[in-house]
Amino acid sequence: MKFVKIFTVISPLIVSFVFISSCSLFDSDGSKNTYSSSLTTTNPGLCADNEWSSDGTVSTNCQDCSKITNSTGQSSSDRKSCVCNTGYDWISTITKCSTDVLLGFTDKKILKISSAGGGADFTAVIESTSGFSTIPDYAYYLGNDGFDSDIAALLYAGGNTIICFSDGNILKMKGTGDTGTNLSFITKSGDTFSDVSGHNNIVGYDKFDKPVRSILYAGGNTILSFTDDNLLKIKGTGGTGADFTAINKSGDAISNMTGYSYLAGYDKFDSVITAMSYAEGNTILSFLDHNVLKMKGTGGTGAHFTAVNKSGDSFSNVTGYSYLLGYDKFNWSVTSVIYAEGNTLMSFADGNVLKMKGTGG
Repeated sequence: MKFVKIFTVISPLIVSFVFISSCSLFDSDGSKNTYSSSLTTTNPGLCADNEWSSDGTVSTNCQDCSKITNSTGQSSSDRKSCVCNTGYDWISTITKCSTDVLLGFTDKKILKISSAGGGADFTAVIESTSGFSTIPDYAYYLGNDGFDSDIAALLYAGGNTIICFSDGNILKMKGTGDTGTNLSFITKSGDTFSDVSGHNNIVGYDKFDKPVRSILYAGGNTILSFTDDNLLKIKGTGGTGADFTAINKSGDAISNMTGYSYLAGYDKFDSVITAMSYAEGNTILSFLDHNVLKMKGTGGTGAHFTAVNKSGDSFSNVTGYSYLLGYDKFNWSVTSVIYAEGNTLMSFADGNVLKMKGTGG
């Protein structure tokens, strides 16, 4: 058995910050692992479009790993975005709910814990090949579940939980599910979702042509970034039932389904957005190429809703707009970012964590 590995910052009010890997493509000796071998352009897993080649081998853009020794195009001085598989199941995403915390893993599992706890092994949860269990005399474990795809992103908003999968599917679940094993009481088989008999936890489901990399609820809208560099803004959290977003996405072509108007805006940059945060009336977007952007509110509406041009490390407002507040670049890509108790916390692909007053300047 093994303890769940969580790299997290805890505050008295919120538990929602985790070191999230870009992807787990390598074993400790630097060779490809089985997860890497399964990646193709149509099955990207949790990685961005430029992080693998069509035959499943890692591309020269997939780098950030000190243990890469024998992968094509990699060297100790040339690392940018990927993280090794250290033998633990990566926590790919985490969301703070009304009273609970949900964690998503790269081995297709979700875990629900109480927001209480502290100190070493603060979750008091043990993971084994058969699932999760609680350390005796503790009661932080609430439930878990497993699906047929890795968990790419989680969001609790509007009283429901949105679960984004690595195969491009998205599920909207009532509340945070139930407790115990199979907490969702929802079955997923490929693109098909169904409630377990006697339960009614499915609010809606949908599928896009690329997986969601990060998800944020801000200003009454849901913002999703995709592994093909696209960014989508949805009014509220969409609707219900099949195709609950009622939005068509085919590559860079994004539109409302006939008779619906949930689409608030869309945009595309030259790098994948790996993490997003909203605080003090502004949105922070973190990119795979190590850049970070700060914009007013959540931008505007329609095509190119951020009205910010990005070309490599250069940022500028689109003529006639002023959403761009600032930008910066780090040595490593930001893997997660949150705002808590007046500070912004950022984790990086090299394992470092930064705490910044407010949202910077």
